[in-house]
Parts: sequence; C-alpha cells; structure tokens
Amino acid sequence: MRLLLLNTHSALNSGDLAITLAEMEILSSLNPRSITITSRTPALDRPALAPWSPRVLPPLIPAPSVFVGRAATLTGCAMNLCQMGDKSALIREMRRCDLVISSGGGYFWSNRRGFPGPMFLQNYLHLYLVKLLMKPMVLFPQSLGPAFNATARRMLGSVLSSGEVTRVFVRERLSLAFLQGLLPERTMKEKVELCGDVAFCLETRPDASSLPAGPDLPAPIIAVTVRRWDFPEVRETAEKSRLQDAYLDALATACATVGRRHGGSVLVFPQSRGPGEFEDDRPVSRGFAQRLAAKAPDLPVQYVPLPDTASPFDIIRLLTQAHLVVATRFHSAILGFLAGVPAVSIAYQPKSRGIMEEMGFDELTIDISAVDANRLIEMMSRVLDDHASMAADIRDRVMGLRRQIRETTLRAVRHAVT
Repeated sequence: MRLLLLNTHSALNSGDLAITLAEMEILSSLNPRSITITSRTPALDRPALAPWSPRVLPPLIPAPSVFVGRAATLTGCAMNLCQMGDKSALIREMRRCDLVISSGGGYFWSNRRGFPGPMFLQNYLHLYLVKLLMKPMVLFPQSLGPAFNATARRMLGSVLSSGEVTRVFVRERLSLAFLQGLLPERTMKEKVELCGDVAFCLETRPDASSLPAGPDLPAPIIAVTVRRWDFPEVRETAEKSRLQDAYLDALATACATVGRRHGGSVLVFPQSRGPGEFEDDRPVSRGFAQRLAAKAPDLPVQYVPLPDTASPFDIIRLLTQAHLVVATRFHSAILGFLAGVPAVSIAYQPKSRGIMEEMGFDELTIDISAVDANRLIEMMSRVLDDHASMAADIRDRVMGLRRQIRETTLRAVRHAVT
C-alpha cells in the first residue's frame, strides 16, 4: 500500500510535529510499501521523520507567510515555483498512491472577508487535485472553520462532499457544527465523525529528548506559552495592538499573583519557532518573560530558548517538571497532558475551547480577546490546589483517547482501501 500524507505543517511547530509523528506511528502499523508527505519545511522535517523514511516534498504552491521579510518571501516563493521536479513527483504520487490522508490539524480556516488567502489555497489545492484524480481520501482529525467568506466555505464544502472523501474526522463539536452548515445531512451522517486530536497518540519515549534536563526552579512551576495574534474579528490596527497588550498583561498579572501566592516559579517557552514571522513565538515569549520579571521582580522567571530542532519529546520532558501549563498554543496543553500535567487554555480559535470541552475541562478555557486576570487567577489556583487528583484523571483520559483515536482512524483507513 502506498500512502500520501498531505498538508503537514512544519517541524518548527512542535505541536504540528507531534501530530505528524503520531500519524506516522499509526500508519506504520499497516506496513505500507511507501509513505510520501508534503511539508512547508521539508529539509527540517526529513531528519525528524527519519525513523519512518518517508519521502518529504514541498507543497505545490507556496504560502508567503512562511517566510520572514520581503526579500526572503520573494526568494522562497520563487524557489518553490521553480521546483518542478518536486511538483511532478508529488502529482505522480497522487496518481499512483492507494490512499490519501489529509493530515490532522487546524488549517482549513480563513479570516479573510473576500477571497481566501494563500495558506488556505495551498491546502485546498492538494485536496482538489486528489478529487480530480479520483483517489480515496480520509481527513484525519481536523478543526474546520471559521471561514469569514462564502468562497472558502463553498470550496471546502465541494471537496468534502465528493465521493473521493470517504471519512472526515473532526476534533471537536464546534467543527461539527461548522460542517453542518456546509454539507448535506446525508453526507454528515455517512462520512463525518468526531475523533480526538491525533497528537494524543504520540507514544512518549523518555530517551527521545535531545535536550539536557530543564532548569532547576522552585515548585510549583507554571509553564507558559504565548503567541502573537491578529484578532481577525477586529479591523483597526490600534485595537488589535490594544487587545494583544491586554492579553499579555492579564496573563502576566495572573502568573505573578499565583506564582507568589504558591511560592513557585514561571517557565516560558516557545512551542512554535516558525515558519514565518507570525508563527515564530520566540520574540513574544521573550517579551512576556521580561514583562513578567518587571511586574514581579521577586518571582523566579525563566525563558527557555528552544532551538529550531526541538521535538515534542523535548517539550514533554520539559513539562514533566511543571505543575500547570497555561497554554495559548493549544498543543502545549496536549503535550502537558501527555506529561500528566493539567492545563489552562487561552483560546485564540474555537478549536482550543472545543478540544478542552472534549477533555472535560471546558471550565479551564478563556478566550484570548476576553482574558481577565482575576478569572485566570481563579482557574490557575484551582488547578494547583487540586493538582494530584487532576493529574491522575488526565492520565486515564489520555489513555482512553489514545485507544479511541487509534482504533477509529485505522478502521477508516482500512475501509477506504477495501
């Protein structure tokens, strides 16, 4: 069996790499003859995926946002468009593969009010070509939507309704509701199914981390991820900046208050280091650590500058020292759960709240545009006060989810190729 895995993101985002690694672990149990993967950073992804020896190719069209600076964007896009050998190889794999899998994740959304942007089109084009080639296709657990324009909704609905798509797994009920507005009722019943995030299936290996042991900080340790966000529901640049500053300031106030109250410390790390400036969490993470240190000079605060090559296993090892994860990057919450650590989620997209609801922790989620320091303090304190029982509960929930995701996805794959 030849498998083609489309629309994986990049090893620079440890959350997206966790999805890809888990997918490879699941698919390798089928003993496929070959696996080909698309990635936005193929040179970086090849070493990370070396145990499975997949062929890693760039996407058919570039997404400008994965590059930093105008010169790099022009050069990078031009290089992608000139890689005709790789494009021919990818189309050839589409023609001869036995099954196409659209990687799990949250990339089918669009905050543009007119025509959808390059990132959406890059992912959509792959699925559209598979549809034209009449190859069976399964979408591994996705977050779909929101889409602020009718064109993106119509394009997505057309592909998902096609006979080539045999199964669509969604990660949370919000995506289920989004699809109910796109697809006919019969299609929803026949091919759409709720399934957990594939990253929960990542088999953690204590020896897999390539980094030395983390910093020695006083307990309880609060691990934090932050990100730059553009608040797409707002049009004015000044209001976007105000909301970003309000989010970071409320989080810093909460960390300072809870950290001092419990005599603990704060560890800040960048889950995503790219690709592109918007996806690079290092500048905002360093800035947050400095903001927090200025707000609470007596509180031990450490920023961990993870390298580009940091793996999900590095982060899991780092988080085994923590007692709480405050996650804006949602997969830092999942990696925390894999380490047995409870999490509070700051949701910048509906997917974060939806997945926390599926875990039974919807009361530990707050929207990024409405972050309130007092509410965060309440949630963080609740977790730390009940840490032992929550950690035990998380281990049971992760084991159950892992079993369900693996069985459900493998059943869909086997059905698609028979």
